[in-house]
Amino acid sequence: MNISKYLNNMKIIRGVIDNICKKCLIINVIISFMGATFVSYKTWVLKEVIDEVSISINKAVIYICVYFILNICIDIFEGVEGYIQTKVSYRINEELNVKINSKISKIRLNIFDDERFYDLLERLNDNIGVGALEFIKFSISISSGLISIMIYVVILYSVQWYFPIVFILASIPYYFVALKEGKELYSQEKELNKLGRLLSYTENIIFDRIVIKEIHIFQLYEFIEKKANLLRDKIVKKKVRLLYKQGKRKLGINVLKNLSLVGCLSITYINIKYNNGQIGDFMAIYLAIKNLLTEIVSFVSEIKTLNTYDLYLEDLNFFYSYPEEKCLSHKIQNKEINFKNVYFKYDDTKDYVLQDINISIPFGKKIALVGKNGSGKTTFINLLLGIYDPSLGNITIGNENLINIKEEFYEQTSVVLQNYNKYQTSVLENISLGVKKNCEIQKIVKNIIFSFIEKLPLGINTKLGQLEKDGYELSGGEWQRLALARALVRNNSILIMDEPTASLDPVTESEIYGQFEEFTKGKTAILVTHRLSAAKLCDVICYFEKGRIIEIGSHEELCEKGGKYYNMYKKQEDLYKN
Repeated sequence: MNISKYLNNMKIIRGVIDNICKKCLIINVIISFMGATFVSYKTWVLKEVIDEVSISINKAVIYICVYFILNICIDIFEGVEGYIQTKVSYRINEELNVKINSKISKIRLNIFDDERFYDLLERLNDNIGVGALEFIKFSISISSGLISIMIYVVILYSVQWYFPIVFILASIPYYFVALKEGKELYSQEKELNKLGRLLSYTENIIFDRIVIKEIHIFQLYEFIEKKANLLRDKIVKKKVRLLYKQGKRKLGINVLKNLSLVGCLSITYINIKYNNGQIGDFMAIYLAIKNLLTEIVSFVSEIKTLNTYDLYLEDLNFFYSYPEEKCLSHKIQNKEINFKNVYFKYDDTKDYVLQDINISIPFGKKIALVGKNGSGKTTFINLLLGIYDPSLGNITIGNENLINIKEEFYEQTSVVLQNYNKYQTSVLENISLGVKKNCEIQKIVKNIIFSFIEKLPLGINTKLGQLEKDGYELSGGEWQRLALARALVRNNSILIMDEPTASLDPVTESEIYGQFEEFTKGKTAILVTHRLSAAKLCDVICYFEKGRIIEIGSHEELCEKGGKYYNMYKKQEDLYKN
């Protein structure tokens, strides 16, 4: 075991322990020590019982009573220890989840695009709580385990001085094998992260209430099951291969340990038969050897487990090292949005997806972003929201660089994204999500656009989704209207909407854009849309092509120009006419 690594991980764990019931941990330490002493002492008491049976029945009865009391105490200790560890385990998981969630809330958003980050999160979610508990348990049990081993060594030494040496030497190979196994298990889990995630998705899709109709109509069960079986086979083969390799190692080690046991018992038997030894010696040696082997194996297993979870604690340390958003305390005075010579490309690509973007959006203006799919509109929004930072150039809000004031910018911005969330909770919580302005919520809900809410079984208190028995499933358009309500209820000064009506019927869409002026009054509004009839409602229209803004102006100005925007507008107009 690497001592420096252990001490470093102890610093990580201390941050968790400091907020957990220390009294519980102290009691656990005391009970663990007493339990280890009592278990070891039982071996000597049993030896005395056997020796005294043929000499003094009174002494034998006393030792039997002591043996009985020891067993009762050990059972009580185990029960209390189990209770404390369950309680501590719950508190550790709770504390770690708080710390991890707090860190996630501060991590830069572009990191969430990295598949390796999700692999790391999955390993932490599956193992870090157990790893922290195992670390604490090891720190406690290492001392109690050593106490037990020392007592058994003394018992063995009292019969033959070299017995303890034989068993300690026989256990050394197991120590190195256990360490190797711990590293192999961690490496395997890292390797299987992606396959496990795919298998979980494939298995769960059959139980998804939203997609089950399509699966049933297209008879996709066999197809999905084949995919799941292929993934299972890959995972099982890798796991079985490792188990087979580890099993061969363990077989050799177990043979060595059993040879040591037989040898020591044979020497003890000869000593009893030819040198007038006591029968209790044979029982004491047998139990001492058996328990010593158990303690050594347990001790080494804990080191192996700790070594494995050391790697998960390193994952936690690595997770904490991810860069956070800068949070400088600048208040936004001037809310004019400026893109100055902005270029952007993804880390794993050579080509820029946005090029030479220069635009000023004065506060209170309404801007429409239009263009073909893949032209850069949504990437523009992602940069404005600080999800990505520009590769070149600057984005400023007033005189402040957006990178330095993201938190303040978010406090004043409402968003309707293309991929909006469908929160599995009540309609009220879906809309409010922490907003305390109930009057604003009621005002929004009473709007004709959201009149469908009143028709739900429990109105605004209706539970949505599949998590509960009485959960109600909305249509795609209704979910999108909830996403719009979530943005409007905040009544922030900047409103960003990326295809906010894509799932809506023409009547509802018309009602929304009919109130567009009211919704955006006194606000900066940025609208990404393919509906050019909606773009007409904005003060300025930006036409994107291949990551550039190639046309900019009002609807009338761009139509008069007769360029790309005009051609697209005419095609949509002709489509409706014909």
